[in-house]
Amino acid sequence: MFRCPNAGDNSKARRSKLFLEEWTNTYLKEAQDRLQKQLDGYPLTIEDVYTMQQMCAYEVSFVYYYHPQFQIMSIVDRSHRLFQIL
Repeated sequence: MFRCPNAGDNSKARRSKLFLEEWTNTYLKEAQDRLQKQLDGYPLTIEDVYTMQQMCAYEVSFVYYYHPQFQIMSIVDRSHRLFQIL
């Protein structure tokens, strides 16, 4: 079985989690603030905004499939346009 020997060592296997949290707290803070202004009654977390970003590819696929006017746009243009919302 091929497996990284560090996978079972939490001190090594999960060390990127701290870096990921630090970076997302930095680059998604402005997006969180913008989105929070549009939501009442739900405290939006950085993790929520990160999840929205991860779902963007699914949104692009949906829009492309169900809205033919977007089919003339490249995938990069659609992704960029949808991510501007965040």
